[in-house]
Amino acid sequence: MRLQLDERLVSQIEDAVSEFERVLFGEASIESMPEPWQREYRKTHGQPLLHVPIEHRLELSTAIHRLLARPLIYKTAYGYFRARPILKNIRILYSQNSGAVNLESQQFHRDPEGSKQVKVFVAVREVSMRSGPLTVIERADSESVISSDGEHVRYTDEVVKRSAPIERWISCIGSPGTSWLVDTSNCLHFGSRQGTRPRVLIYAQLLPWYSAFLPGRDPLRFGHWLNKPPKTYS
Repeated sequence: MRLQLDERLVSQIEDAVSEFERVLFGEASIESMPEPWQREYRKTHGQPLLHVPIEHRLELSTAIHRLLARPLIYKTAYGYFRARPILKNIRILYSQNSGAVNLESQQFHRDPEGSKQVKVFVAVREVSMRSGPLTVIERADSESVISSDGEHVRYTDEVVKRSAPIERWISCIGSPGTSWLVDTSNCLHFGSRQGTRPRVLIYAQLLPWYSAFLPGRDPLRFGHWLNKPPKTYS
C-alpha cells in the first residue's frame, strides 16, 4: 500500500526530526524544549525505537491524522475488527540503528495491547535493509513458533527459524509513502536492528472501539475516529 505524502507534511516531519536529533546528539539542551516535548522524549530515551516528540505540534498531528483517514485504511481495520477502529496513538518513530546487540524490540515479540490491533507504518524516508526495517512473520507462522516453543516475551532468531524459515520473514522496505498495516498482537515482529542510516516512520495504533486498552476518559470522542479527522487533534 502506498500513501501520497504532501511536501508540506514531509517538511514538517523533517523539521521535528531535526529538532529531535539536535537534542539526541547533544547539540541542544533538553531543558530548552517545551515541557510536553521533554515528557515525550523521556518515554523512549535509551531504547532502540524512539518517539520524535510532536505533542506540542498540533498542526502536524492533525495533518498526520488526515493522511491516515483513507477509506482503504478504515475499511481494512473495520473489516478486521468487525467494529469501528479507534485511533489511540499517532507518532513519528525514529530508529537510530546504532546497537550491535539485539535488545527489547529488536528481538521477535508480540505486542500486549489486546487480542487484536492494527498498527500502521508509513515510510517518511526510503527504508532499505540498511535501515533496520520492521520485519514480520505471518500469523500462522507466529502461532507455529509459539506452539513449538511456548509463550515468551522475546524469541531469538534461531528459535523462530525452526518453525518459520528466514525465507518467509517479511521485511518492510520501500520508498517514501510505502505503508504497512500489521496486527502486532498476533504477528511476531522486530525492528530497529543495526544499520547504516536512521529510519523515520509515521506510526498509528488502531484498536477496536471496545478495547480495554483505550484511554479511560471518553475513548470514543470524535477526535479519535479514524475516518473523521478533527480540525485540531487532541
